Amino acid sequence: MMSINEVRDMFLRILDIYTPSGEEWKLHEPLQDICSHLGYENYGVDKVGNFIAEYGSGKTILLAGHMDTVPGKLEVKVSNDEIWGRGAVDAKG
Repeated sequence: MMSINEVRDMFLRILDIYTPSGEEWKLHEPLQDICSHLGYENYGVDKVGNFIAEYGSGKTILLAGHMDTVPGKLEVKVSNDEIWGRGAVDAKG
């Protein structure tokens, strides 16, 4: 299980990567690193660029979202218990 600090650091790492439409591929390697750290055995990118990860052998659940953001890079900021950045309150976060 990840600590709250590990979850926060993972979230900040993802938010800090600028991914406007067409540049979602920039998240593939960080997501693979995260899956490896969490013990996922099967993960990767399909032929159209979707990142897919499987964990365990139980029932299947589908979590669908998008990794792109609107254009315009914003600095990721942490203030008290709040995180601000492009994608923080969108499907990326």
